[in-house]
Amino acid sequence: MNAQNKNADKITLTMIGCGKMGGAMMRGWLGADIIADSFIYTRNAIDADISAHDAVSAYTDTATLKINLEKSDVLILAVKPQGMAQLLDGIKNDLPKDLTTISVAAGLGHAFFAPHIGASHPFIRVMPNTPCAIGCGMSGIYATANVTPAAKAATETLMQAVGETLWINDEAQMDGITAVSGSGPAYVFHFIEALAKAAEDIGFDKDSAMRLARQTIIGAATLAAEQPTISAEELRINVTSPGGTTEAGLNVLMHSDVNLENLLHGTVDAALKRGIALGKKTNAT
Repeated sequence: MNAQNKNADKITLTMIGCGKMGGAMMRGWLGADIIADSFIYTRNAIDADISAHDAVSAYTDTATLKINLEKSDVLILAVKPQGMAQLLDGIKNDLPKDLTTISVAAGLGHAFFAPHIGASHPFIRVMPNTPCAIGCGMSGIYATANVTPAAKAATETLMQAVGETLWINDEAQMDGITAVSGSGPAYVFHFIEALAKAAEDIGFDKDSAMRLARQTIIGAATLAAEQPTISAEELRINVTSPGGTTEAGLNVLMHSDVNLENLLHGTVDAALKRGIALGKKTNAT
C-alpha cells in the first residue's frame, strides 16, 4: 500500500460520489478502522457523521483531485451510471496510470470504462448490495489482469469490512451476481410481505402479522449465519417433523405446480436478462 499512509496496515483512498451506497461503505470502513486517509469528492455536502471523522477530507470541487489521487492506494467511483462517462472524461487527465480504479456502478463493465481511462488501466468492478450498510453485505468482485496483488488485497479488505466477498474471473458473471445478491434483498423483503399477508389472512392484525413474519425471517437468517457448516437443506430438514405442520406447509411451497424453486428460478432469470440488456444499452452509449 501507499508509503505515505499514516499506518502501513491502513488504506488511503479517493472516493468520487458518496450517496447511499458510497456512504454505507464509507461508514463501514471508518467503523472498521481500516482507513488512513480518505478524500471524498461530491457535488453536495456529505453526511455529518462521515465528514466529521478525522480520516475524512471532503471536497465539492476537483481542484485538489490530482494531488490526492497521487496519495491514494485506490480510487472508488460511487456515482450513478448515467453520470459516469462525463465524470471519467473530466478526471482522466488527473488519473495516475497505475492507480487502480474501483467502480461500484451497476451495469457498467470494463468495456464501458476502457475508452475513457484506457484499456490497460488497472480496473476493478464491485457489485455490492444494500446490506453493506449494516456490515452484512455480499459483494461480487472482478479485476482486470493488470491489477496488482496489493490493490486486490486492499479491495478485499475494504469489502470484507462491510460483508462477504466473491471474486470472479469472468466479468460476464457479474450480471448473475447482480441478479442473485444485488437484487436478492428485495426478493427477501417481498417474502416477508407475503408471509405477513398470509398471517393476516388467517386472522392476525396487520402489525402482529408483520412482527411474526419479519422476526421469523431475521431469526432464520441469523441461525443460518451462525451455523455456516450446516447446509440450508439440512437446516430445513431439522425444522421439519414427519407428518407435522412444517411438512404440510412445505408440500405446498416445494411441490405445487408453481413452487418456490421455480418462482425464484424465473425471478433470477428475469433479473439476469434485464441486467444483460441494460449493460448492452449502457455500454453502447
